[in-house]
Formats: sequence, structure tokens, C-alpha cells
Amino acid sequence: MCAPRRGQALLSLSKGRRRRRLEEIQTAAQARVARLRAELESDPGAGDRRRQAAQQRAAREQQERAQAALDRMAELEAALRQAQEGAP
Repeated sequence: MCAPRRGQALLSLSKGRRRRRLEEIQTAAQARVARLRAELESDPGAGDRRRQAAQQRAAREQQERAQAALDRMAELEAALRQAQEGAP
């Protein structure tokens, strides 16, 4: 009979931690919404500039990832050619 109680206790503890974490997330989200709302009232164009900067950053990061993948592919192709040349 001890095992089910222990499981219930662990489950209860887990739920408590989960609730606290969700409450922390909610508090942080509320603070962010308030900050963005105040920013919008003081500078209406800030959101557009932030969105545009985010889009540019995302495009730049995508380009960097694609270039890194192409570089890695070239390395692998070179290693494959080298292995094929050395094979009997």
C-alpha cells in the first residue's frame, strides 16, 4: 500500500511544480504585454521596426544555415570522392 501513496505524493509534487512554473510564465507574459503596450503608446512605429528587424534576422539566419549546409555537403562529397579513389 505504500507504493500508490508514494506515487500520488510524487504526482502531487509534480503538479505543484508545474503550476508554479505556469504561474511564472503567466506573470512574465503579462509583464511583456504591459511593456509592449506602453511602448506602442509612446512610439507607434516601434512594433513595425521590430517586426522588420526580426524578418531580416530570420532571413539572414536562414541564409547562414543554408550556406553552412552547403559547405558541409561539399566536405562530405570531397571525403566520398577521396574514399572512392582510395578504394580498390
